[in-house]
Amino acid sequence: MLSRIERWAKSNGNEPAIHDRNSDGTWATSTWGEYWESVRRVGKGLIALGLQPGECVAIVGANRRDWVICQHGINAARGIPAPLYTTLLPEQMAYIVSNAESRIVICDDETQLQKYISIAKGESPIEHIVTMDDLGSSDPRVITLEALEAKGGSVTDADLDAQLDTVEMDDVALLIYTSGTTGLPKGAMLTHEGIDLIANAVAEVFPSLLKTKTRSVSYLPLCHAAEQGMTNFSGLMVQGETFYCSDLTQIKDYLVEVHPTIFLAVPRVWEKFEAALRGKLAEATGIKAKLASWARKTELEAFKQEVETGRPVSSFSRNLANKLVISKIKEALGLDQLQVALSGAAPISVSTLEFFASIGLPVHEGYGMTETTAFASVQPHGRPKLGTIGRPLPGVQARIAEDGEIMLKAVNMVKGYHRLPDKTAELYDSDGWMHTGDLGAIDQDGYISITGRKKD
Repeated sequence: MLSRIERWAKSNGNEPAIHDRNSDGTWATSTWGEYWESVRRVGKGLIALGLQPGECVAIVGANRRDWVICQHGINAARGIPAPLYTTLLPEQMAYIVSNAESRIVICDDETQLQKYISIAKGESPIEHIVTMDDLGSSDPRVITLEALEAKGGSVTDADLDAQLDTVEMDDVALLIYTSGTTGLPKGAMLTHEGIDLIANAVAEVFPSLLKTKTRSVSYLPLCHAAEQGMTNFSGLMVQGETFYCSDLTQIKDYLVEVHPTIFLAVPRVWEKFEAALRGKLAEATGIKAKLASWARKTELEAFKQEVETGRPVSSFSRNLANKLVISKIKEALGLDQLQVALSGAAPISVSTLEFFASIGLPVHEGYGMTETTAFASVQPHGRPKLGTIGRPLPGVQARIAEDGEIMLKAVNMVKGYHRLPDKTAELYDSDGWMHTGDLGAIDQDGYISITGRKKD
């Protein structure tokens, strides 16, 4: 990830890279050059604060520029970011911070700061708390991000570059904790090599991302592997411009303003969009209702024909449907420039997929988990099979075990669980294949279907 930010900083340094919404509704923007310099300043500051190579730094907060700048700054100092959900209770946060052995922790607001302060006692490893904003804290352990960057002035560029030069592809780049629904959270160790595979694979499956200016809205929690896969792994590969949305309830407004070219949503979000759109369509009467119904039927039939033949379908009726109805629906959603729509993290119904196909927005269902560095398979562009989770990404192998479990093998499978060797041993079989816990089948064209959970 660092090498890609540096690359774009050198080749397109004055072009916009990341954006935050100001309180007055305007955008605060960092160019690629500014982005890289900010990352370097944070990296220097952390080195000056005493961060050692391989140490974990916990980070919690809403999606914003400073969040990813801190993440990459930690990597620049050869540390390992350990993201936390903002919804964690103090005792949950304490467990992860302790497991990660984070002497340095980072947060964005007063709520998260007070959680850190409440757990920074006894056997807690916390020594320094970095706040992205100046929260006026008098606690001697608290230092603002601005002050941290200033402290980094004592570290030379050569010192930082020396750290960067020693990074190896199989080094841990990110420590993402699983939800812990069946026990204590486990810190999955994602490597630079695994992240690189995901970035290249997504660009290979969706080549249009390399041909035009890519824009995305980052709104899912950055401590979630899927959001990292979209914003950082794939986004940095294609020099994607990212707009950070700190409030999920505002996502519709962001889409209308940003007009993203790639958009990832969990099924629940797609279903909410569908329900709202169906409600709007139901309000139409007379000729408008008939026209909308005809247009959606025409578009869906064309989509199904494209899937069956593997060739683009262009006809007078489809073009007319698009001009009169479909284009207006997509523009109202802010998705009129969308090239790639993705769904993941949970199964999505075929009826929802067909609904979006009927308004000219084919959604590609993908499959993955934290342990696969976000993604493992996806519906290929132009040839989806609805009801399946697509084909393995380039570089990923899949097979079905004798008991029906889906097994995966590739460099994007995590290195293991942090400080949990027994759990790591359970994750892989003797030949290096990773257990997914999902039951499924692979058809003759290589498409994977999930039929259930092994534990069920």
